[in-house]
Amino acid sequence: MPRSFARVRALLIASGETTRAAFKAAGSADIEAVLHPLRRSASMAEVASGFDVVVIDVDTASDLQLVSELCARPGSPAVVAMASRGFAGKSLEYVLVIAEIRGASATLAGHVDTFEFRNAILAAAPRLQSAAGPERRIG
Repeated sequence: MPRSFARVRALLIASGETTRAAFKAAGSADIEAVLHPLRRSASMAEVASGFDVVVIDVDTASDLQLVSELCARPGSPAVVAMASRGFAGKSLEYVLVIAEIRGASATLAGHVDTFEFRNAILAAAPRLQSAAGPERRIG
């Protein structure tokens, strides 16, 4: 179940070292960036519990299936799907649209940097409300 503390807990499930380094650097006072050890557990959905956002690199059909499984669970964290290329003859755009259809809150295309990770995590995280009322948006 997603937590509702001021600091967003985000989990990355991806194997690329450059991606992992950029994600880890996205950690800040607002974001706790945690790297998954890359070993598939019996239930990846259970691994994701306790996080507010899970970022998944969707390089294969099984990664898209993981997006579906996570998004289908009640109380699951927000999912951000990312990809830098298509697979199995499908375009990058097709893969990302399928991730959204399967429940991803947002998608990131191409090689993602620290700034993009930070923005995506904060945008996808459940909105925290203060005692003063709902967050106000301007513009």
